[in-house]
Amino acid sequence: IHPQGRAFTTAIENPICKKYNNLLPHCQSFAEQYYEIITGKDLTLVSSGNYLRYYRANGKEYHHLINPKTLKPKSSGISTTVVMNNNQIYADIISTMLFLMPYQQSLDYANSNPDVEAVWYLTDDGKKMESNKFNNYRL
Repeated sequence: IHPQGRAFTTAIENPICKKYNNLLPHCQSFAEQYYEIITGKDLTLVSSGNYLRYYRANGKEYHHLINPKTLKPKSSGISTTVVMNNNQIYADIISTMLFLMPYQQSLDYANSNPDVEAVWYLTDDGKKMESNKFNNYRL
């Protein structure tokens, strides 16, 4: 809860811009560096992705989020951001889970769970998808 009793407002970083320290030509303005502005009371906001913790070997990137079924990093998608109502303990787990799941399955999970909304950043060129009520949190 905000000390003044008002809603918090925060921005979700563009993961591609963040990965390259905002040095890419299309990452020069606030609107390009932060692709969503979120507001609300008693919210938890968590992102999981492959754009910060990774290494490159033989021209291929390997990130730290390992699929327990394949024991390998997921090969597609960039980030998943979860918005939950005052549920800090589970938000990190759910964001990682939604990142690792196949997209349609993770979307179905978010849309069927009233406590979870999410946005997925799917490709380097900015394609993103969101759960049905994610728009309720946009500023």
